[in-house]
Amino acid sequence: MKKGADLSQLFILLAKLWDYPTNLSPETKEVLEKLHEDLGLSTSEEAFSIKDEELREEYTRLFINTPLGVPAPPFASVYKGGGLLCQKPMEEAMAFYRRAGVGPASENEPADYLPLELAFVAYLLTEGKTELLREFLNKHLLSWFPLFREALLKAQPHQFFVALVSLTEALLSKLNEEVSA
Repeated sequence: MKKGADLSQLFILLAKLWDYPTNLSPETKEVLEKLHEDLGLSTSEEAFSIKDEELREEYTRLFINTPLGVPAPPFASVYKGGGLLCQKPMEEAMAFYRRAGVGPASENEPADYLPLELAFVAYLLTEGKTELLREFLNKHLLSWFPLFREALLKAQPHQFFVALVSLTEALLSKLNEEVSA
């Protein structure tokens, strides 16, 4: 697996991809396809052919709102805090951010929002804070991400999100193996 800045950049990319989509460039799609290939992950041909408007609609359906609720909210509190936002897992995330010497993660989103947590992983990699990264992964992010993955797949998402969750899971797993060795 890539080291240092390269790996940090991958997690920054993941953070951007899990946030509300504005534009998925052809270059980004190529990078995603190459990463899947490099990691030996299978994807459908339609995964990276999604149009921007379709991507935004699917993002809204999965993570923001539907008439039946939100199928896969990208917040730790939903999975570890009794199904509600802004619970103890959000406070846990903020405690990790403070320990790393960074302020509030965002003015617009709770601290346990998946894109913020992935950006934090990138920050810890950049700063070489391996011990804190290991603890953050094992005590926080990896304790809820599998539950999020399960909820997402249950919602039968577009293949883009199947590919994205697969890639995120693979990179988190490899990173955890490296920092735990």
